Amino acid sequence: MGSILTIDIGATKTRMVEFDSSLSIDEAPSAKISGETEFHTPHHPNECFEILTNTILQNFPEFREHSDDTIIAIASTGQTDGNTITSPSIGWDNYPLRDSLSELLSGTRVILDNDGRVGAVGAFAGKQAGRGLYVAIGTGIGGGMIINGEPSSDLVGMEIGKTRLMDRHETKSWEELASGSAFYRKYGRLAQTIPDNNPIWHEYAGSIAKGLIALTPTLRPDEVIIGGAMAEFFPKYSQSLIEIIAANSWGLTAHIPLTAADPKYTVNRGALIVALRELGKS
Repeated sequence: MGSILTIDIGATKTRMVEFDSSLSIDEAPSAKISGETEFHTPHHPNECFEILTNTILQNFPEFREHSDDTIIAIASTGQTDGNTITSPSIGWDNYPLRDSLSELLSGTRVILDNDGRVGAVGAFAGKQAGRGLYVAIGTGIGGGMIINGEPSSDLVGMEIGKTRLMDRHETKSWEELASGSAFYRKYGRLAQTIPDNNPIWHEYAGSIAKGLIALTPTLRPDEVIIGGAMAEFFPKYSQSLIEIIAANSWGLTAHIPLTAADPKYTVNRGALIVALRELGKS
């Protein structure tokens, strides 16, 4: 029986989650996890690759050699062409991650994609109609667009966190205003230490709303799903976020359904679906 190893490489943390490769795509959103581990993502390319490979060899030895029903699916922060990855936050610059890892593991099949795009697959699993926008708010802000059940080919390289917005008479990127890193820089506290009724959450909702209000008239999503580490705190700011967007958005985008994804496994489950498709599963 084969296995699928999904790897979510974020700017702060890397999470590896293993699944059975005999699953169908419909089973993926709730599939049982066979094994998992995580580590802090090093910000040096060679160190990151070394820890990545050592962790696979030590914790998932079945991926040492090629098998027809075994595959590794990587979703990483940064820009990728399917083989190389460029990610300033990790220090990768056209690093041949897919081929390097496959060669080291004796030809084990490896696929590589952007974490925002793969996260969108996981967040909108099972939804075959309409336009869905996935926004991952963590160390930075990334995202992906699903159209009629498939990742948008036109928006494959979208960097929504780099969207420039006005803030107190100067322009800043959306992730400079609303990412998890920005939250800590501004408030000097971890999100989990702030009570539900603290006015900080209303102010933070305004920072998230700025980007969504700017993006939704162009992207025209039917639904927005928030993911990433800050999705864990969605109940603390969701009502303020919904109200701010409703009061300040263009008419047709003022009441888009807005929910949160599982902040821990959305990207890994999206990678599982991508891997099952690669294996020819339905």
